Amino acid sequence: MNELIILPGDIFLTRGKGFLSAAIRFFSRRIGEKRTIVNHAGIIVEKGTLLDCVAIEVSYKVRKRKLWDDYGPPATSLVAIYRPKNLTAAELDIIVAEAEQQVDKIYGIFKIIAHVLDWLFLGIYLDRKSVV
Repeated sequence: MNELIILPGDIFLTRGKGFLSAAIRFFSRRIGEKRTIVNHAGIIVEKGTLLDCVAIEVSYKVRKRKLWDDYGPPATSLVAIYRPKNLTAAELDIIVAEAEQQVDKIYGIFKIIAHVLDWLFLGIYLDRKSVV
């Protein structure tokens, strides 16, 4: 049986089932947009199977760990993995290297607060630029 190989540059998206996950999905959309489907994302930085590929993601800080450690059983989050098809190997190397440089940096709690304020004040876009 062939195991799925996850490659550096692959992106994973998750949908948690808890209150915080639901709140992130709710407050990170613009007013009038359809419901957000996912609440978290990360990037694979070391090739491997689902059991041993290594990812970089952000919670309270940027961390590097095996994807399976957080999302394998008994975790209940839904996970989807996407592979970019329009990037060269050199471009993927640059993206992965940039992700590696972010490891151990602290995630800005103000970004979450800005999402909530955007929503409360009807989209003043403290956190993101408006699309024309």
